[in-house]
Amino acid sequence: MPPVVLPALIGLASMIWIDRADPVNRLLWTGATVCIAAVIFLTIGWFVPANTGFSSGSLPLDQVSGKLDTWLRLHNIRIALAVAASALGVWACNR
Repeated sequence: MPPVVLPALIGLASMIWIDRADPVNRLLWTGATVCIAAVIFLTIGWFVPANTGFSSGSLPLDQVSGKLDTWLRLHNIRIALAVAASALGVWACNR
């Protein structure tokens, strides 16, 4: 994910600027940006620490199952946000 975050944010900010005169497209690009920002927030705020806990073995064994369940639920949300960002971008491009 790190190699694509900055180019994605630059591209989204550029499209908001390019489509600034079109309120619908500007809203679509802003929505895509919010979705990507949420993906970044979830990744840095929850997945990095959780994955570090898993890989270091610092998580007590009785908590692993619950943490994995939460990991999967949040991962599904993260994927849905990424798909929504893509859909909004495609919609804006095809208007």
